[in-house]
Amino acid sequence: MKLLKGINSKKAGVALAVVFIIGLIVATIYSRGYAERQKPLVQVAFPESGTAVWSYELRSTIEKAGEDFAEFQGAEWTITVYIPYYEFSDYCSVLLSLEAYAISDSVVYPEHISFLRRQVLENGDHIYVFEYTSPNRQAKGQSVWPGEEVTVQLSAWFGDDLYNYLVPYSALHEDVFDGALYLFTVKRRDSAWGREYYAVRQEAEFLHPERIGDLANILHIPPDDPIVIWSDQPIYDGAVVRIYD
Repeated sequence: MKLLKGINSKKAGVALAVVFIIGLIVATIYSRGYAERQKPLVQVAFPESGTAVWSYELRSTIEKAGEDFAEFQGAEWTITVYIPYYEFSDYCSVLLSLEAYAISDSVVYPEHISFLRRQVLENGDHIYVFEYTSPNRQAKGQSVWPGEEVTVQLSAWFGDDLYNYLVPYSALHEDVFDGALYLFTVKRRDSAWGREYYAVRQEAEFLHPERIGDLANILHIPPDDPIVIWSDQPIYDGAVVRIYD
């Protein structure tokens, strides 16, 4: 009888120990889950690469080439275009080579016109002079007259090798003290609870142009860590975050 009681006591002790261990595990898991849910939830993305094409259309006239263009460059007719700085300042500070086409009222489709000269004014505005020739008119025996109006189509292509760190504007924050722009990247490290993620503040510097489409064009920030584009709570430099709900 005493032996039976001893066995039952041992069973009860083992059962209580098992229950205690299971309760401890459940409490630990719950505490871990609760602590994890208190961390800010962030959405991350990697920077994008992109291209941009600037285009501009205006009206101008065909004029007899001046002596300098006629004598030294062999031009007979020229087209002068004036491009205000604000028309391209979102893309670059100075325009260089341009693709240019003219559509005269006598020829209803674009004809390529060749670059002759570029002048940059003090306010940033540009003046371009192009040579106008029309093989189509020559083939039809049509003449050109001074002052004839044309539509000029201009374009410039900016390659993706220039824009490899494009980020959504939602990733940018403004410092309330000095107005500096910054963003957060996410890094990973080992902790007592295993692997965790934390935010690192990175100062953001705009490149030119500042915007490509609906993305901000900023200076590359090494290393290639994902950036925070949204968070459900305010975060700060060093804040531990979660990237999974």
